[in-house]
Amino acid sequence: MFNFSLNSSFKNLEQSLSTDLTLLEERQKQIAQILAEQIKQEIKDILDIPVSKNGAKIVRSQPLQAPRKESGNLQNSVDYVLEQNGLNISIKVFCSNSAPYALYLEYGTQKTAARPFMLPTLNKYALILKEEIKEIGKTL
Repeated sequence: MFNFSLNSSFKNLEQSLSTDLTLLEERQKQIAQILAEQIKQEIKDILDIPVSKNGAKIVRSQPLQAPRKESGNLQNSVDYVLEQNGLNISIKVFCSNSAPYALYLEYGTQKTAARPFMLPTLNKYALILKEEIKEIGKTL
């Protein structure tokens, strides 16, 4: 005699899907962590070009160039946090309070031209992610 319990099958399917979802969330967080580390490191690398000296004159960055390294404080202030809500993960890259002038360098002021160091990197990674999502979409 063939005995089939629909409730039992649904419970097994539910457990299997729950396990798959948990694994997917964990893998997604790992990928986001790796990506965030890469972004942070790339921004730190951009900020690793020291000021130079031309005789007694210190040569700093030009407008639209990333700021040059003087003390290393700005470079050391770069960090990130991951925020996860289910399958939604946000990567927030920022400069800590130890470099309150970061915003002025990134966007400029009325008297000083911008010296962006974060946005170019974030835009680059946004394009990379867009292409990756397209590729994933093709496989579904």
